[in-house]
Amino acid sequence: MSDRLQRADQVKNDFLANTSHELRNPLHGMINIAQSVLDNQTHTLDERNRSNMQLLITVGRRMSLLLNDLLDVTRLRERDIRLEKRSLKPQGVASGVLDMLRFMTDGKSLEMVISIPDHFPNVLADENRLVLIFFNLLHNAVKYTNAGTISIQADIRDGMAHIHVRDTGVGMDEETQQRIFQPYEQGTTHLTVIGDGLGLGLSISKQLIELHGGTLRVHSSSGSFPCSR
Repeated sequence: MSDRLQRADQVKNDFLANTSHELRNPLHGMINIAQSVLDNQTHTLDERNRSNMQLLITVGRRMSLLLNDLLDVTRLRERDIRLEKRSLKPQGVASGVLDMLRFMTDGKSLEMVISIPDHFPNVLADENRLVLIFFNLLHNAVKYTNAGTISIQADIRDGMAHIHVRDTGVGMDEETQQRIFQPYEQGTTHLTVIGDGLGLGLSISKQLIELHGGTLRVHSSSGSFPCSR
């Protein structure tokens, strides 16, 4: 039974890795087509369409990075991730992620706010991994918030940056909070309209933050948060 479970687990990891590679090829093709249109039709596109085309390219590139979530499952298990840390402005990274998510709210009445002051110190982090972390946390907030506010705040304590993602969503009960960072776990609600995903984002984000020397915690008011499937 142990051997069978190990083989099944390896098949699952191989499937995720192969799926990631298969999705990247058409996504990169779409990015290249959009870039070609932008380069060749610059003089015929008005400012708004140029801006939208550039945003499309940016979103595509960021989505390409997100496919690394699938590969990171195996890499994290085998401790095969190497961080390339450099000095970054967290508000700049958060702003780019929010620009992408604003086109993924499916018409929800949401206000997205970055409340990190310009003078906030830079953080030492791997930029691509920080993008993934911000996206996973903010995407999760958007999924479970029907209306209201999603905000990003930050403060410095004991020489560490503490970044807070807050939302006015449905909340989660204590039992859900205990398992929310486990792989393939996620809450379900009728408010979820962006796509349920694989339930990997929070687990991967927690491990990536720990690789950076930090911690990821959840605090939520008790509410009618349904059990995950």
